[in-house]
Amino acid sequence: IQAAAEADFVVVTDDKGVVLARSYLDKRGDSIISQETVSLALQGQSKVAFACGAVVPLSLRATSPLKKDGKIVGTVSMGLSLSSPEYLDNLKSLSGIDVALFSGDTHVMTSIIRDGQRIEGTKLDSPEILDAVLKNKQTFYIQNVISGEEYSSVYWPLINAEGKVEGLWFAGLPMKTLLALEHEAIYWAIVAGSGLLVIQLIISVIVGLRLNAPVSRITAYA
Repeated sequence: IQAAAEADFVVVTDDKGVVLARSYLDKRGDSIISQETVSLALQGQSKVAFACGAVVPLSLRATSPLKKDGKIVGTVSMGLSLSSPEYLDNLKSLSGIDVALFSGDTHVMTSIIRDGQRIEGTKLDSPEILDAVLKNKQTFYIQNVISGEEYSSVYWPLINAEGKVEGLWFAGLPMKTLLALEHEAIYWAIVAGSGLLVIQLIISVIVGLRLNAPVSRITAYA
């Protein structure tokens, strides 16, 4: 099932939310009924949402009830791990932007590497970001310093199946990269503008000559 769905994990529980099998780990017998998608599936609802787990810290998880003769006998969940370095590195390679995930206010995983190490396990110590994102569920833009480098950053909430904030996303670019892009854009704008000016001058000369020729002939005839 995991291979067919191109998922990172598949988990099957009984009707009490107790794990019967995990595709990625030989661990069973523990209860995951506290996970919102599992709890809702045991009530008959299929749900896709961000979820926190004991083994997979943060994931995008889809959970559905398993039924026999119309009765719910368990659940099946599958999804993608958002907290793996491969996932975030792939996002960065697609967008060119650094990304990070927080569980609550704690770094879970990031694409930012300093001195060969990823920033993990540290706390986000900005009260204004925590208030806006975790408390008020707002998207927050800021210029801040991360690992000694100034970034243009945006943070937004990770909301679970019950509408509660589980953590937050980060995306950002170093200011030096943004300034380099700005200078490059200005350069090409000048080049393009100069090119357009030359084209306009050529067109003006051609049009002028074509208009001037008949006037010259008429003048000569007169």
